[in-house]
Amino acid sequence: MKYTSLRALEAHLTEAAPDHLAALYAILGKDDFLRKTAYARLKQFLPQSDLAMTVLEGDGVAIKALSNALYSSSLFSQKSCVVIHTCDKLTKPCMEWLEAYFAKPTPQLILILTASTLHHGTTFFKKIEKYGVVLDIAEEKPWEKERSCTEWVHQTLTVAGKSLDSQTALALVKQVGTDGETLKQEMEKLLCYIGERREISPKDIQTICTGINSETVWQLGEAIFRLDAPTALRISHALLEDGTPLLSLLRQIRSQFQTDLQVCAILANGGAPSDITSQFAYMKGNILERHCQAARNYGLLRFKEGLLKIDASELQAKNGAPELNLMEGLIVRLTR
Repeated sequence: MKYTSLRALEAHLTEAAPDHLAALYAILGKDDFLRKTAYARLKQFLPQSDLAMTVLEGDGVAIKALSNALYSSSLFSQKSCVVIHTCDKLTKPCMEWLEAYFAKPTPQLILILTASTLHHGTTFFKKIEKYGVVLDIAEEKPWEKERSCTEWVHQTLTVAGKSLDSQTALALVKQVGTDGETLKQEMEKLLCYIGERREISPKDIQTICTGINSETVWQLGEAIFRLDAPTALRISHALLEDGTPLLSLLRQIRSQFQTDLQVCAILANGGAPSDITSQFAYMKGNILERHCQAARNYGLLRFKEGLLKIDASELQAKNGAPELNLMEGLIVRLTR
């Protein structure tokens, strides 16, 4: 069974918990924040009081460790859960061993797998889908992401006991961007700032929340796509000096790459500008021409390689690499 939204998975969990949960769950999604949010939500449906939990990483784990975790019963609990993060990094022998386990799982044990992605054509994915429940979080288009983030902000702050309208929630997303972790941090700042006051106003957001200049970020993307390294470096320096979080900046750039990769693919396959507009409703007139020009200039291969370079830089950023050096290196690699 496969779901593509957290809401659909939650509906399944609400109906299945606590006595009819599946023996196998997989959470897949390129957005780290959404994947971690889904994993945390899944754990809330597990019986917490008497649950023994083992957490493994797919990278470097051996079959013996898998066997010990999945077949060794706990002395203190009748129920257990094994989590394997980055299951896409499992070795082929480990995947094959797990495929056999999926068909005959240990009773009273729930296995949870997480990964940014798994190729749907592999036997490993097909066996997971056959024997378990898969949440494969679909990538959203930029306007879909903005809408879903606005709904999430409104829901989160409402649950926290605050009052705001949808336009105020949208104002926060417009100012901060659509990176989930950054939005979460800014909402926490906002709640501390307003204290006991119940109503949140757009002025509160302007006063306390860190902004990301989406227009300037778009200009950064345009400079990269026309291979203008000096301009791209100047804009990126200004954004970082203005306090734009590096991870937010990288994710905004990735969003531009993903969008114009699709535009480039449509053009490369003989599509017309009208085909682009049918997929991206906001791309009309001058906006459409700018995207088409960027796609033609940068090229399909550069877009694909660029996304890999951005992902690598994000990983380095999470590991504490110096922000300015990392950003400069990325710009140079993207504009060669």
